[in-house]
Amino acid sequence: MDKSFKRIKKYFGVSILNAMIGVIASAVLTRSFEKDVYGKISYFSSAVTVMFSLSCMGMDSAFMRFYYIPPNKDSKKVLFEKNIFVVSIFFCVYSTILFIFRTSFLNLFDETSLVFIFAFLLSTLSQIIFRYANLYFRMEEKINYYALQNLSSQICSKILIVLGVIISRDFVVIISLNSMLVFVVAIFWIYKIKTNFKQVKNKFTWTLKGYGDYIKYAFIAFPNDLIFYMNTYISQYIIKKNLSIEMVGAYSALSIFISAIAVFKLGFNNFWNPFMYKNYKTRQKTIVNCHSFVILVATFAEITILVCSDLIFMVLGESYRTNQEILGFLILGQTLLLIQETTAYGTLLAMKNNINLYYNLIYVSCRIILCMLLSKKYGILGVAIADAVSSLLLFIISTFFGQHYYKSIDNIRITMLSIVWICLIPVIYYFLNNSKLILIAIYGLILLIILFLNRKSLEELIYDINIKKKSNV
Repeated sequence: MDKSFKRIKKYFGVSILNAMIGVIASAVLTRSFEKDVYGKISYFSSAVTVMFSLSCMGMDSAFMRFYYIPPNKDSKKVLFEKNIFVVSIFFCVYSTILFIFRTSFLNLFDETSLVFIFAFLLSTLSQIIFRYANLYFRMEEKINYYALQNLSSQICSKILIVLGVIISRDFVVIISLNSMLVFVVAIFWIYKIKTNFKQVKNKFTWTLKGYGDYIKYAFIAFPNDLIFYMNTYISQYIIKKNLSIEMVGAYSALSIFISAIAVFKLGFNNFWNPFMYKNYKTRQKTIVNCHSFVILVATFAEITILVCSDLIFMVLGESYRTNQEILGFLILGQTLLLIQETTAYGTLLAMKNNINLYYNLIYVSCRIILCMLLSKKYGILGVAIADAVSSLLLFIISTFFGQHYYKSIDNIRITMLSIVWICLIPVIYYFLNNSKLILIAIYGLILLIILFLNRKSLEELIYDINIKKKSNV
């Protein structure tokens, strides 16, 4: 147990570093570009993630699921190589289709240059490489390499994009230069993984014999992954169409700061995925207690960001303060996603990805419909409310099915009551964001209530850690 929490600390450390770079990058980008250019960059990036998901076809999710038990008694090296090979084929197919319909594609971005397509495809290929490097280092628990890989991709894809301004103010030139730089770094990490596999003797084979369950899992996981990335892109498209590209920039800039919540989610997730697959049969009590711990951490992170919101707008620039009221609703979605990591894993463990697909479809459909309706009447605030409401719906549905297949909640009433208080946090912020002392007092009370509700599981978790420490002395 003690070793597990040491690994959590290490992953959190990496995630905090990434978040700091993200915040610095956000400050640099918002002050280097106007809102419309920043909006274009964000819109381009979200489209790249959609192409990335189409190319992976769920193979990356299957790679993580079967990493410790490769099909057909293949080595991890062969499993990795087969994944890269299959994904490369899909990437080439989709690239060909995109080029055939290049005019329609370019119209989505109000661009005309074929260089834009080149930058788009190169960025997608780099993201595929980064994804598999990330999974490999995570599953092998090579935390130092994992940290360096994340650091390099963050710096290249975010901060160094500003260097393009020195050469040109043209958007296509900027993203083209950046895509080439990112690709060079991605190639380095493929080389690094290859050197780690040198001692493995198994040779690559073209056959996928014995990969039936693997491919089935990938194809079922694919729609879920695609929906996740399409969700962000479609939301930005609706904002661009109903409002303006400047509002895409404002919405995206604030969303980057929400990565402070995503820090805990990413750091915890990087530990939680391997931990769950290894220990869900033998350490269920620990998993149950961790759920209460995550609720408390998520609540604290949400409150901290909102209380310190003035710092956010100080970094972004005062021009972004006009959208301050949406901050709480944006944070709520990330908070619920973090807690969902400990409530919805049952469907993944039971390999019921079809259920994940159904409730993700409900989530995205709800978000898109609400986004279209509310953005016309309430502007950017309507988009943020749509995100919060649809995230709450996703949490409820995914938790229901997750607990059906694997119990990770000791008392569902306590969890739901905690969620009610968490959902009140952004509403209170909307009305009282100019009264900091009152806001801090109310949030402090909410934190104490949630601590009181989950005290039993937290006490058990602390007791388990102390017992483990004494046994290691």
